[in-house]
Amino acid sequence: MGGGVESYFFLSYARADDDGAVIARFYQDLRAELARRDPEAGRQPSFRDVEEIFLGADWERKLSQAISGCRALVALYSPAYFASVYCGKEWTAFRARTAAYQRETGWDPGALLPVLWEPVPGGPPEPVGEVQYREPAMGERYAELGLRRLLAEEPEGPDCRRVIEVLAERVSRAAGRIRLPSLSGLNLRELQGVFPVEPSPQAPSEPVADTPAPPSHLFVSYAPAERMWAEWAVGELTALGYRSSLHSLSRSTDGPSEEIGWTLAGQGRVVALLSGDYLRHPRAAELWRALAGHEVARGVSALVPLRVRELDGPLPRLFAERPVGDLVGTTAADSTARLATAVGRLPTAVPPTGGEPARHPGALPEVLDVPARNTAFTARDGELEALREGFTGGGRTVQVITGLGGVGKTQTAAEYAHRFRAGYDLIWWIAAQQVEYLAPQLAALAPWLGLETGDDSADTAGRVLAALHRGEPYRRWLLVLDNAGPPEQLTRWLLDGPVGGHVLITSRDPGWSRRAAVLELGVFRRSESLRLLRRHNPGLSEQSAGQVAGQLGDLPLAIAQAAAWLQESGMPVAGYLDLLSVTLTEILDRTRLPEAEYPRSVAATWLLSLEELRRGNARAADLLEVCAHFGPEPIPTALLFSPPLLHRLGLGRDPLSARLELGELVRTIHRTGLARADAGRESLTVHRLVQAVVRDQVPEERRGELRRTAQLALAAVAPQDPDAADTWQAFAELLPHLWPSGAADSGEAEVRQLLVNAVRHLWKTGLGEEARELAERTLERWSEVSPDGGRVPSDGLYAGMLRVQLANVLRDQGEFQESYAIDRAAHDRFRRELGPRHLQTLIAASNLGCDLRMLGRLQEARVLDQESLEAGEQSLGRTHPRVVMMTHNLGVSEALAGNWGRALDLYRRGYLGQRRLFGPTDPRALVDATTYGMALQRTGRLREALELLEVIVQTNRRTVSRRYTGALFADARLAAAYYRLARYDGAGELAHAAHEGFLEMIGRSSWYTLSAANTLAAVRHAQDDVAAAVRTAALAHRAGQDHYGGDHPIALGLAANLAVHLRGAGSTGEARALADAAVAGLTQALGAEHCYLGPALVNQATALADRGDPDRAVTLGRRAARLLVTAFGPSHYDVLTARANLALDLAALGHQDQAAELTAACTREATAALGAGHPLTRAVAAGERLSAHLDLCDL
Repeated sequence: MGGGVESYFFLSYARADDDGAVIARFYQDLRAELARRDPEAGRQPSFRDVEEIFLGADWERKLSQAISGCRALVALYSPAYFASVYCGKEWTAFRARTAAYQRETGWDPGALLPVLWEPVPGGPPEPVGEVQYREPAMGERYAELGLRRLLAEEPEGPDCRRVIEVLAERVSRAAGRIRLPSLSGLNLRELQGVFPVEPSPQAPSEPVADTPAPPSHLFVSYAPAERMWAEWAVGELTALGYRSSLHSLSRSTDGPSEEIGWTLAGQGRVVALLSGDYLRHPRAAELWRALAGHEVARGVSALVPLRVRELDGPLPRLFAERPVGDLVGTTAADSTARLATAVGRLPTAVPPTGGEPARHPGALPEVLDVPARNTAFTARDGELEALREGFTGGGRTVQVITGLGGVGKTQTAAEYAHRFRAGYDLIWWIAAQQVEYLAPQLAALAPWLGLETGDDSADTAGRVLAALHRGEPYRRWLLVLDNAGPPEQLTRWLLDGPVGGHVLITSRDPGWSRRAAVLELGVFRRSESLRLLRRHNPGLSEQSAGQVAGQLGDLPLAIAQAAAWLQESGMPVAGYLDLLSVTLTEILDRTRLPEAEYPRSVAATWLLSLEELRRGNARAADLLEVCAHFGPEPIPTALLFSPPLLHRLGLGRDPLSARLELGELVRTIHRTGLARADAGRESLTVHRLVQAVVRDQVPEERRGELRRTAQLALAAVAPQDPDAADTWQAFAELLPHLWPSGAADSGEAEVRQLLVNAVRHLWKTGLGEEARELAERTLERWSEVSPDGGRVPSDGLYAGMLRVQLANVLRDQGEFQESYAIDRAAHDRFRRELGPRHLQTLIAASNLGCDLRMLGRLQEARVLDQESLEAGEQSLGRTHPRVVMMTHNLGVSEALAGNWGRALDLYRRGYLGQRRLFGPTDPRALVDATTYGMALQRTGRLREALELLEVIVQTNRRTVSRRYTGALFADARLAAAYYRLARYDGAGELAHAAHEGFLEMIGRSSWYTLSAANTLAAVRHAQDDVAAAVRTAALAHRAGQDHYGGDHPIALGLAANLAVHLRGAGSTGEARALADAAVAGLTQALGAEHCYLGPALVNQATALADRGDPDRAVTLGRRAARLLVTAFGPSHYDVLTARANLALDLAALGHQDQAAELTAACTREATAALGAGHPLTRAVAAGERLSAHLDLCDL
């Protein structure tokens, strides 16, 4: 959150209102309601400015940090609030954060939450009025009297509770899902709030023009390569009386750059230092678009652009629309003068307070001994910025760059020396790999320091260090010790205590982290690899460059070698990749780069380290060889401590001593730089190229042994239950190593079972494409060849089990015929060979029932599910996990048959069974609980459904990933419950999020995606955004037709709902045709007595009434009401809709008494079931025609 202190919400109120502890009571009540809704939210810190926070600088600092980092702001509006200076500052600062978020995303985060504490005569000040505080859901008495009066009269009364509940929901929604950009460096003392509004003092005889002075803060925006220009500018601006700060374009932010937000809020201006790198950066264009036409005071632009580097061509059009100052080629004095002219001088300049002024970027060190600059150096901007910040802002005197050989430690250190040379008087480079040569290299610096040299280089080196420590004759110096060994070897050569200079060390040894600040240099980001490859090979496509980068693991030195090879050889990328796959070590070793910049190839570097490891510790080398047969992702230590691996290393005797010995082996490998041990993540990582080089050195006869050890190690530590949430993290850590280990070639039963479980795990966690790819690749491999050269039977038990898991994925992706064919073949084979009651036969039968339902063969599915459940109960028992799943599946079939009473009972049995087996927070129990909640909602028990679904959603937030389909399913069903209860804002937000999540994870054709879209369209219609409803419903209908076929009940249900939205949009003819076709199709597919026809008949009757045919409308209305009453009872929302519309049609035929009686009965039922304020109740009482919305949970 940047510089802010994150709290769940910030309570902003006027202290004048805080009498009698009433605000404290309100604050505690709100926190209690948040905790009731979500225990996790109740544990989050919140902020209330209390008397114990004393006024003054510390108070302002804490207040600034809190307002900058909080997730939501609750503001208690009152006359005193709008008269308070600090309330105005708090409101303004937080509004700047929400405005920045809205500009970035296009969404109002809804995080500024006003509460009417006390009525404000004339309303809030004009800038505040844009944030609505008259929330209808909080009640009329609240809007009239304010919350303070309600708390005084009846603090436990329903009016107060309603306000607290609605507010808690709003806070939870904003704080739980939105992360606003912070305002690091916020100073409330200097911030001008939008209220209180004071009249400007004016002389009675002569008006005074309102011309505010420009703000005194300047944000210096720069590309990382121009950091020295930025440091110089900050120093000069300070001398001119400005407050200024550095803002790199490479700084990572979640939302808009903070300098944009502050400038738009009138709190500063931006000085933009233009160069080629600056103009190419995407954040530069964002800043320019936001500020180019903005003024912070009359005639004072928010943007001050200054060119600091020669450009390759003219300014791009976006940047050329305003004058640009020029500092290129200027002297220090001239640059200062031009900067002052560009920004203007303040009335009072404040001279710098201590410290040395920043050097002009054109200055050079008096002593400079550093390797020539690599003009092809690419990337590492963030790392170089971090090093500079550590030296200049972090008070560090020694920093160490560590990392794997080949990541570019030396090149990064050299670039630092060149990029920031203007900041030093002396820069001296020392090759530190051989400690015996350190003293002579230090001694060679003596003449430059005015020191005598002698025959004793160690003595001279000591005097050199002493002079540097004293800052004589140079205070600003940089020593670079390149390729240093362990820190113990250099202890005597490191300066202790405060010094004026900096020491930068590069080393492969991670032990430096105990001695100095360490910057761990990793591989390139993919974009950086592409930039380097295409700089040398401009004709290389992004896709081809990406293939090369992926094969080389984005290792910088290997990327540089590949760029040179491709440039010099002219070889096509495909040919180069083929070479790498068979002769990687040779290719890497033969590709030569400039000797001065790259004295050794990356392969040669690793081979030297590997040979040293083999000589010094053969067992550690053996462990590294096994690790070379895992994947390049972090290898969990659980895998290293597996019995097969311990046995291979001869460490299987005593578990405790084995772990100690293995830990020592890992540390030995770690110190070579060939792998990275991470104690925090409990893992060991070996780069893919290191693995390839190590494998190339292993004799062919040993490779099979190493692969088998890796495969058995994976199988030994893999969890056995891929459905259990507490196994998902372990699976996620192991799966990246499955294919690299050659597991698909294994003939071991436990390894094959692991592959089956892995596919199921991927499917269960929403990674359908990954599950499909692994299953299909494995099945293809099993049909080809076994490790001993024979064929692996592709129709064996494990192949059949794997196909059943593949069918799950295909079904979710809408490929129902394919999943049906797989499950039918598997079920028939298992039934024939294993028997009808074998577990695998029952699993295949359950899958087959799902396929039949998706194909619209509902009666066949129902019969099969019933038979499977009976067989499972007899052979496995009612409490077996698979039988509990079968109970749920039969519930689905009963629901689809319209037997909602039995479905509800089966869903409840399934939910309680899962809960007993696995606990209330297990994802399996939560998914079945969600289905039960869906059934409660569908049968009209809305309050029960709401209570259950809200608990499920809150539990999911704490226990599973938001990418998990079960969590999205719960969100979608809670959205449907909110919709039925007319809580449209919450329904729309949840349905939108669920729909987007399903689209991303399982595509547009899944039942889950279509169901969420169905709810979202209904909510948009209820919110009077009929155009959005039509768009969403039309896309869902088209997807349903494409993947299910136009005569499938799901596609027909979507058609019926689209007709409702089209009618609302005025397209009555198109709506009528669609509704008629939907009713005819549903009748054909489900039968004339299915309850799902009810809503469609209601809407068809409406179409007849629109055409002036009340007779037929009454006939259809009566039929619809009968079907729905039979299924759901008299007080169900669909029944009330059908009967209320029927009353209107009876009245149109002149049956006034009958119509009035029916309307009165419907009004009573609706009031009792939904409340007097529900839109359906109000519409029934007012005699308005209603539309019926078909819920896809029926299908």
